[in-house]
Amino acid sequence: MSQEQAQDVFLTDEVRAKLKGSLGFQVEAAFKYVPKAFRDGGIPREMWPVWTLKSKNGVQAATIEDEAGYLELESGSSTSKFRPQSGSMRLETLRKGIIAVERFLLEDGTSFSWDSKTKDMVFHDVEGKDHIKNNKIVDKVIEHMTPSLQVELQNAINERATLTPDELRGLE
Repeated sequence: MSQEQAQDVFLTDEVRAKLKGSLGFQVEAAFKYVPKAFRDGGIPREMWPVWTLKSKNGVQAATIEDEAGYLELESGSSTSKFRPQSGSMRLETLRKGIIAVERFLLEDGTSFSWDSKTKDMVFHDVEGKDHIKNNKIVDKVIEHMTPSLQVELQNAINERATLTPDELRGLE
C-alpha cells in the first residue's frame, strides 16, 4: 500500500463555481450586494446602492424553516389552517442581516447611508447637503424599503448571494 503524500490544494474560480452552494463560508463575514434592478438595468455604477449584508449561519438557516408558520386545528372540527409568518421572518432576517447601506436612493432623488456601528443615517438631499440623524436602528432603514426589495435582500441574506468579481469592481 503506497502512502499518499500531502499536497497543497488550491480552490480555483472554476472549481469554486462548480461547487457553489456546497462550500462552507466564514460565518461572520459580511458581503456586498447591489439589487438586481441596478445591476441589470443599465444604471450607472455611481447610482448603485451598496448593501453590506451578513448571511445566516447554517443553524439559523435551518431554524428559519420551523418559523415559517404553523398549523392550526379548529376545535371541535377536523378543519386545519396553515398560518404563514413570512413577514415576521423577513423582518427578523433583515434586522440581523443588514450591516450597512450606502447611497440608498429614494423616489424624490434624495439618498441616505446607514451603518450599524455608528447607527447614523446620513441623508443626502438633491442640493448636495447632508442631514445626519443619530442613533437610528435598522428598522428605520427597513421603513424605506418596498416589500419587493425586502424580499430580494432577504433572499440575498439567506442564500449568501455574492456579486461577481466584475460587479464588485469599483464598489470598494
